[in-house]
Amino acid sequence: MPSVKSPSVNLARAPCPHLETLGLAGMPLLPNSDRPPARTPDRPPPARPRFLTRRHLQGFAAAAAVALVALLFGQPLHEFSYDATYLVRPTVTPDDAVIVTMDLQSHIDLKQRPEGRWSRALHAELIQLLATHQPRAIVLDSVFMEPDIQGPEADAALVEAIRRAGNVAVAATVEGFTRDGISSYQVIPPFAPLRSVARWGPPRYPEQGAVRESIPSTDGRPTLARVVFQMLQPEKGTNAAATPSRFWLNYYGPPGSLPRVSYAAVLRGEVPAETFRNRIVFVGADYKGPFPTAGISATQSGFDNLPTPYTRFTRVKASGVEVVATEVLNLLRNDGLHRWPRWLEWTVFSLFGGGAILLFAMLRPLAAALTCLALALGVASVSLFSVAWTQSWFAWWIPCFVEIPFALAWCLLVRLDHFPSDAGPRELPDSPSIPFIIPGYTLLREIGRGGYGSVWLARDVVGVVRAIKVVRRESVADMAASDREFQGIRRYSPLSLRHPGFTPILHVGREDAQGFFYYVMEAADDQSSGSAIDPERYQPRTLRSEIDRQGFLPVAQTVEIGIALGRALAFLHQHQLVHRDVKPANVLFVGGKARLADLGLVTHLANHPGEVSQVGTPDYLPDEGTGTITAEVYALGKLLAVAVTGKHASQFGELPTRFDERPDANAFRKLNQLLLTACDPDPKQRFPSMEAFVAALERLAA
Repeated sequence: MPSVKSPSVNLARAPCPHLETLGLAGMPLLPNSDRPPARTPDRPPPARPRFLTRRHLQGFAAAAAVALVALLFGQPLHEFSYDATYLVRPTVTPDDAVIVTMDLQSHIDLKQRPEGRWSRALHAELIQLLATHQPRAIVLDSVFMEPDIQGPEADAALVEAIRRAGNVAVAATVEGFTRDGISSYQVIPPFAPLRSVARWGPPRYPEQGAVRESIPSTDGRPTLARVVFQMLQPEKGTNAAATPSRFWLNYYGPPGSLPRVSYAAVLRGEVPAETFRNRIVFVGADYKGPFPTAGISATQSGFDNLPTPYTRFTRVKASGVEVVATEVLNLLRNDGLHRWPRWLEWTVFSLFGGGAILLFAMLRPLAAALTCLALALGVASVSLFSVAWTQSWFAWWIPCFVEIPFALAWCLLVRLDHFPSDAGPRELPDSPSIPFIIPGYTLLREIGRGGYGSVWLARDVVGVVRAIKVVRRESVADMAASDREFQGIRRYSPLSLRHPGFTPILHVGREDAQGFFYYVMEAADDQSSGSAIDPERYQPRTLRSEIDRQGFLPVAQTVEIGIALGRALAFLHQHQLVHRDVKPANVLFVGGKARLADLGLVTHLANHPGEVSQVGTPDYLPDEGTGTITAEVYALGKLLAVAVTGKHASQFGELPTRFDERPDANAFRKLNQLLLTACDPDPKQRFPSMEAFVAALERLAA
């Protein structure tokens, strides 16, 4: 292959303030390095090409899709968003309601029936006593379906007590049934005489899960809470526009927060009359285990022990009457919670997720991770403010624990696309603008990106298409990496034109005003058109892309590539240098021939691995580290194993399925033995030099 000479390398030494910053004072300067750092009017300020790529804009659309999926199918996220607001909300004790609890001790003291049904005569006595204390209303969260087994006298006493007291509401019950394979519910009202003197309604609760929402009706009948609201505020209760429809319960505190007194204590006259005056008195069961006790089973008590948002964190359930009381107070005080409309949530979450992607794209990974925490705390604070000041809530766990992690992961994946890897071909983002000016070249499009540099397809003044790698130095970390790559290119550039196994460096330059240096190389062949390069469709042909296209390479082609690369590495070793990053992605095909590329990690040959910095791709590094000849032998062996088997480098030693059926199976076995020697865990058992490895490959080829 004819060598390419570059007349543009200038070895004149000239002072440059950036060289001392990088520790490169006294090094040969190359064309354009003597330009003054000040900007001229025709030169734009340095741009940041790291963000607002096409993939980041695609991420914006993906964030909207993720938000929609989470809103449609993320019911646990919705529920936890509602529940978690109660972790830090203060307990409020309303002074306009009190609960008379039919607790276990009252059940025992008043000698009620073992099966759990309380005497209606006892309820009549309680209502008569409460009526003398002038309550605002009395709500019996008890079911009175059929006549009492004690006889009509007890039923008559209860009906008469309710008639005299007025403003009394009682509970109905809800029974489920299945008809034609469809499950439904029906309301079972109280017995007929009671319906004529008392308001009634079913306390409708979900079959499982915490009680979170207020449901207006069941089977067309208003719920008990709505009935009490209509009874106390008829002007609003009969006006559909003034009555809240479905809303989310606003609990005033954990179970037990509402004022309560014992049923037995009230009958014994131990509770002051002021406790009930002008308040809504709720009467209902409040059984707590262990069960069974006094004939009350855990199943029976479960109907009146309901999980609330607090139950998720405290495991304590609320009595059914307390839930009814909370719902009634929400209606009367107009402080029930309302959720944002779904369309508004989706719009806000989509904009938030997309904005987070654009924000993280401008930050380093550590700064982006810290920003994640700050954004999550900010969203949580906004949710608490929304509940406290507007009685509205939103599914804030979606932006915190779906949108923010998705945005960070998306940006990290895009950033990983910018680092050299062995990950195979991928569609590279087109930059929305050209961020660099390189004299003598017209940048066409970005075709690759690394940790601190990007590779561009460019056309020179005579129309030849070249590849240009631009290495930035925008921070202290960038300067260290830039220094390392500059040193590698400095060592490699004089040798690149002297061996056909290297990608030639045709020109090296510095643009201190724009904050980068660059080097010009021959462009690799196109994956489909070879040396005929169409800049709009160009995809560089690398060994990685060949493996992915073919699945694996034939033994003959693999050995040919191994000999070419081995000779190039041996030439490098003869000049006391090592490559340190031998892998398929760093092998280009130029004119159909395999050549080593990405020489930014080239450094001096080490006698021991610890003498040089340990950089490179982990799957191609031996256990002892890089920098030695045997480490290079190991990396080349791994590269050839990946090529001939199609497996990942981490799967070295695993033979392909049915490899015996390959037409070159015999040669494959022989090559496999060479690769096992080259990649032996013990450096002393490997080929002692690259020349020895190449000689073994040549014997196999012969």
